[in-house]
Amino acid sequence: MFFDAEAAATFLCSLIDIDTTREAKNETAAVRFLSDFFSREQISYQVFEPYPGRGSITAHIPGSSSESILLLTHLDTENAQSPGGYSAIKGKILKNRIFGRGALDCKGNITVFCMLLQELKRQGITPEKTILFAATADEENGGELGIKWLLEHTNVFSSVVLAFGEGGGIPVQSGELWYFTLQTGEHEGSGIGGESSLPDSDCWELYRKALAAKWFDKNTLQYLAELPFNSRKRHIPEENFYHGLISFLQQRGTNNFQERNFAVLSSSLSAINPDYRVMSFISPGYTDNRYLRACHIETWGFFPLDPHNHVGGIHGDYEYISMESLLIAYNYFFSVLKTLAGW
Repeated sequence: MFFDAEAAATFLCSLIDIDTTREAKNETAAVRFLSDFFSREQISYQVFEPYPGRGSITAHIPGSSSESILLLTHLDTENAQSPGGYSAIKGKILKNRIFGRGALDCKGNITVFCMLLQELKRQGITPEKTILFAATADEENGGELGIKWLLEHTNVFSSVVLAFGEGGGIPVQSGELWYFTLQTGEHEGSGIGGESSLPDSDCWELYRKALAAKWFDKNTLQYLAELPFNSRKRHIPEENFYHGLISFLQQRGTNNFQERNFAVLSSSLSAINPDYRVMSFISPGYTDNRYLRACHIETWGFFPLDPHNHVGGIHGDYEYISMESLLIAYNYFFSVLKTLAGW
């Protein structure tokens, strides 16, 4: 397992330099960049462009079985907030951090997944399950021209039995432990501030139901028990736990995630650092993951970041991803895929 940090940083900066903001509507330019990369590495890929400029791309390392594991991400980004600043549409490396619009959401993910495919191809690895990569258009606007179009007009995801997307992997501290959010579901909500009006007994009844339905786990409950809600340290606002949770549980019922897969996700993270824990969580807002879950595909939102990597720049100023985050995510997914895809 080899991670070329310099090559990854160069790749990511080049990808950030391509303007794929919401207002540009130009994901196809990034598709051309990725097509060139996959061609050089002799990795099979497909390009889809349902509307001019709104391209998506898939690539894969073929497996020996008919099943595949999907690494899902997206090409478009939020609009740049400060054209001359750190969230401009130009990649900038400073103190082992890569700044620029999309560094965290989601061009860093694209970089790690492409480096993984490159390494597997160069090693000549044939996994049991095919490893499928997809970078889609239009996620920031709802996914209609990206993953939704692909699901409705192609069979590219027909063999997928397990998927990893965005929406989790943010580390939150409690004591000496770090809990990394693992998105098991989504509800529409702002996720900003606000104290709950529910009494504590009702809150814990909600937690009990979420635990029984497998949307939360024991780490979630331990974190909640120790969390000073709405404090100044990195935290998950209280609204994330209560806003929409009652209706969510009523509408969704029981989560059918596989216990074995969850155990692999958890043990692979703890192998990086014994103080790291996976925390099942329902996130506010929507990602492309919801389309896969609607097709009954087991989908986890997870991309682990270094605890020192601040995430406040997502959709705002000073968006960056650290080299350490790229390394952690690369090592993590290499370990997880080695077990779940099998080689």
